[in-house]
Amino acid sequence: MQQSGGLKMSNLLAKAKMEFKGGLLSRYGYIVILVAILALFSVLSPRFFTVNNLMNIGLQASIRGILAVGMTIIIISGGIDLSVGMIMSLASIVLGYTVITLKLGMPLGMLSALVTGVVCGAFNGLLITKGKLPPFIATLGLTGIAGGFALVISAGYSMYGFPDSFTAIAANTFLGLPIPLILLLIIGVIYYFFLYSTHAGRYCFAIGSNEEAAKLSGINVTRKKMIFYSNMGLLAGFASIILTSRIASAHPAAGAGYELDAIAASVIGGASLMGGEGSIPGAIVGAIIMATIQNGLNVLDVNPFWQKVAIGLILIVAVLMDQLRKDRDRK
Repeated sequence: MQQSGGLKMSNLLAKAKMEFKGGLLSRYGYIVILVAILALFSVLSPRFFTVNNLMNIGLQASIRGILAVGMTIIIISGGIDLSVGMIMSLASIVLGYTVITLKLGMPLGMLSALVTGVVCGAFNGLLITKGKLPPFIATLGLTGIAGGFALVISAGYSMYGFPDSFTAIAANTFLGLPIPLILLLIIGVIYYFFLYSTHAGRYCFAIGSNEEAAKLSGINVTRKKMIFYSNMGLLAGFASIILTSRIASAHPAAGAGYELDAIAASVIGGASLMGGEGSIPGAIVGAIIMATIQNGLNVLDVNPFWQKVAIGLILIVAVLMDQLRKDRDRK
């Protein structure tokens, strides 16, 4: 019996290893798409392909990319998180309240934002693993809770008065690159090795591919999901710090819409909403594609409302392409 369980575990991990390697290789095509989009906007506007504008794209991609990294892990494991936008908003307000109202200083303020994110993520994990709620319902519920708390704490108003040293995080560069972009790249490297070089990462693929088989193979699915959702909250809290620094204020709706951006970037980068597939490099490229499209439309003076339409269409097309690929593989 023990030998059978060992074989199941071995087969499951081997399958997961093949899936994430195959998925990673098949997603290099998105780099070609990114280059094509860059070329298109460069032709349409001489203002697009400039050093300053490319740096701006990197800055815009950083927050989306950080969220997309965490979202990709959630999606690979077979879940979804619709609450990341409001977790960001709540973490930003807690940061502002700690620094501006309580005057406890920036270190404690940033720590409070991270803790807020982790607590919210862990709450999602508990609802899903112990409460047996579908991820869609659990995270949608937390969206309302987090957004409501953000409004209660802030009374619906923005918070201003952060020190210049804090707002400089998003405004300054290092080696010619925006600091938030550098932070995204560092996070990307860390999570790349986590997902592809650790047992926990391979378990993520195994759970998303077949959760019941993963349980039978001895994987503690409950514990792993708690880690994945808590990690998503941590990254949402971290992203809220960068966002707050960038806009130099804490706003109760600052993170609204970022959940869609994170999901779209993950799917564009090769994550399958059916679970079991995805890559960290793909998520980051997906975030850059999203930022490039938004920036290009801004340069072309396209109405911001149409940009939201474009994001929704991109997500639908990416999911349809994934579904068509799966149908082709079945045949």
